[in-house]
Amino acid sequence: MALRIGSVRFREWARLCLESLADARDEIDALNVFPVPDSDTGTNAYFTFVSGVEALEQLDPAANPIETMRVFAEGLLIGARGNCGTILAELIRGSLRALRLSQDELNSHDIADALASASAAAYAAVGRPQEGTILTVGAAAGAAAREAAATESDPKRVFDVAATAAREALLLTPTQLDKLARAG
Repeated sequence: MALRIGSVRFREWARLCLESLADARDEIDALNVFPVPDSDTGTNAYFTFVSGVEALEQLDPAANPIETMRVFAEGLLIGARGNCGTILAELIRGSLRALRLSQDELNSHDIADALASASAAAYAAVGRPQEGTILTVGAAAGAAAREAAATESDPKRVFDVAATAAREALLLTPTQLDKLARAG
């Protein structure tokens, strides 16, 4: 089994991410207690993705998928706001580096490689990585995807397994970072 990725689908995905962040922005801001309780993590994530989508809007709609991914990743990085924006940009850039190698069709191993690459890029971008953060959640997704890809041929199933692992890791973050535990 394989997933097809193209410029149109990628642009739709980027806009869907932006819409999802717009919907969750206030909730994420309210949860923001680390590294500084300044209640701007959701806003920073949202505006980082605004920058990526705006970069896509400047790109010729006929651009190939590799160019589309490159432009989006650069737009995210250029417009990254705060620690969260930088980490998100690196998560996306890391995953897209791996996906660009796969061209049009993605199999379960491509998905696992992309998620593992995303996690590695995000950790590398942070001077002093802290467990109990988005880094931990990304690492859990990558590890689960790698494990699932060893026996699962359906890339959508690998995504599902990774998403479940990410949600489970998110629930554990207050046990990994005292500041989160104290904030409840």
